[in-house]
Amino acid sequence: MKEFMMIFVVVDYADLGLSPEELQSRMGKWFAWGNKWKKQESFVTEIH
Repeated sequence: MKEFMMIFVVVDYADLGLSPEELQSRMGKWFAWGNKWKKQESFVTEIH
């Protein structure tokens, strides 16, 4: 199986001008996406 690395750049969310509700929605989508990949055992959060 091929392995890939994804690099994410952290954004200062205050610069985006999001309301707390919009920020919560975005973070919820982010965690749902990550959990989907973890359940498929396709997502590794650590390097051993």
